[in-house]
Amino acid sequence: MKTHPFPFETLEPSDWDSLKANSQVFPNGHVFFREGESSRGIEHSIFGICSGSVAISSSGAGGRVPIVRTLGPGEFFGLVGFLATEQHTATCQAAGETSVVVLSADVLKKLQSSNPSAHTRLLWGCASQLAKDLRACNQRLLAAMDKLHAA
Repeated sequence: MKTHPFPFETLEPSDWDSLKANSQVFPNGHVFFREGESSRGIEHSIFGICSGSVAISSSGAGGRVPIVRTLGPGEFFGLVGFLATEQHTATCQAAGETSVVVLSADVLKKLQSSNPSAHTRLLWGCASQLAKDLRACNQRLLAAMDKLHAA
């Protein structure tokens, strides 16, 4: 259980206050973006979950293996589409009413100039999420390889 009064542990309460202006509430079932869609427009943002949850799904290699996981408060999504590709690599959908902070490139640039230390803390949170996602991906890959060898 988080002891912080705000969802992002890498941020200070004052940092969080400045980001809340960029939060939006989305209804259950809202699709933030779909796998394969362009990551431009509002979809070209990093999303930080304030409350609620987001289901992440991907058709996987050749559409054979659906991968589904759920993220909650304090976690980020949209990182790969924002940082590395022109297309989203997964579908992200609100699982219940969900509040997110929408961090576009403009919002991040403003934060960098107005509060560099908050910007750095936010980037550390994003890097931590990417590392967590990579670790989870590696675990799924190892489990699939174990299944293959057992067959």
